[in-house]
Amino acid sequence: MKNILKLLKATYELKKPPQKNIVFFDITFANLIASKFKIKPDQYTTICSRLERINIYILIKSLFFFSFKFNLFNYYLEFIKYTNAKIVITLIDNNVTFYKFKQYLPHIKFISVQNGHRTENRDWFLILKKNSNFRKILKSDIYFTYNKEYGNKINQYINCQIKPIGSFKNNFV
Repeated sequence: MKNILKLLKATYELKKPPQKNIVFFDITFANLIASKFKIKPDQYTTICSRLERINIYILIKSLFFFSFKFNLFNYYLEFIKYTNAKIVITLIDNNVTFYKFKQYLPHIKFISVQNGHRTENRDWFLILKKNSNFRKILKSDIYFTYNKEYGNKINQYINCQIKPIGSFKNNFV
């Protein structure tokens, strides 16, 4: 029901998404990363993972490819494949869906950046602890974390290379 409401509120795009080397998974902080690393708007595109914007072409393509069984994961996967991305980046590091893409698109670099404090007894650790198979499924090439301790903890659930950098956003203040 929640996703149906999101679909009704979404903006719809009719044209095909542009083919870009960089895809941001979630629009949140995409402009921040792009501006800090001087990535021009014509060098990247964005997947609106909260369904703020839906690309009709990709929606139809994913429906046909996956035998008319719609789910968000298939839509995102088709979007990434269509753009010919070399790198997919997210600052929404607690979105489990992001870490499932690597097994289907091993040739693409997936980078996640921790954007908030996480504790073991709440937030997404509760989701990660529920599924003991996540270590086999969830992957990212690089995960930039606040510190080494958090990186060691997250590496129990996500197969990735940890790079402690502190707070990405605070590093630019």
